[in-house]
Amino acid sequence: MVKERGWVTGEPLESFLDAGFTDQQALEVVLGVAMKTLSNYANHLTGTLTNAEFAHEAWSRTA
Repeated sequence: MVKERGWVTGEPLESFLDAGFTDQQALEVVLGVAMKTLSNYANHLTGTLTNAEFAHEAWSRTA
């Protein structure tokens, strides 16, 4: 989708819809990805700390 600058057509969309999903659900996927991306950028820019109860789930870069 990124390579196509947001134009989702042809096989990827047809496969999604053929699997039984709807146009509304396709939009929900796009919105979910957008929300997560925005959240990641905002958290990285502001240095948001991970909540203590989720610390065991925190990602760290491996060498």
